[in-house]
Amino acid sequence: MSKKRRFLITIVLFVLVFFLFNTEAKADSVVFEDTLGYSERGHAKIIGQVRNNTNNPVTYVMVAATIYDKTGGIIDTGFTFTILDNLMPGESSPFDLTVMQAGEEFARYSLNVEWKTGTRPDYRDLEIVQSRGFYQGDNFKVVGEIKNTGNSPAKYVMIVCTGYDGEKKIAGVGFTFSTISTIQPGAKSPFDLTIINPPRKIETYLLQVQGKQ
Repeated sequence: MSKKRRFLITIVLFVLVFFLFNTEAKADSVVFEDTLGYSERGHAKIIGQVRNNTNNPVTYVMVAATIYDKTGGIIDTGFTFTILDNLMPGESSPFDLTVMQAGEEFARYSLNVEWKTGTRPDYRDLEIVQSRGFYQGDNFKVVGEIKNTGNSPAKYVMIVCTGYDGEKKIAGVGFTFSTISTIQPGAKSPFDLTIINPPRKIETYLLQVQGKQ
């Protein structure tokens, strides 16, 4: 076998191993789908979305941030949890992280994610019947109705909104609770959600629901 042929085979094997290793790692982790960092009123703000790429439900998904200035020096650190408590395999959740007093020199950031396998009690027999999103001044509002499609009363029903710009990049996140505190089986409740001054113009949005029994 010629040296050139052995070299080409070695390169191909290296690429295959690298691809398989990274695919396996991503397939068994919680990953960032999209993030956006910006300054707001002297604070560093980071919004984003993570996805559960494991084969198990996960909970207590924590996002940790390190904020740097333009020289690479650390300004501050912070953390938050995803807005949704539990993520089933393949599910995503937004997060909204604020690092106080770090916005003036905020130049870049790095993120890490940590999670626990398992779930906390939740109630998923909930359905968004209809919704309407629109701007009210600088704020983006979503109003709508949610229905309890299950057989048990639903409490602490939270509606989570992830907004996207025209290029499908994350543009804003927010959440609210149903107007009716306990939604009985078959009943509906209105909701009213506001994302205050989103950093990008929201063109489309995704609603997710989470409740307790």
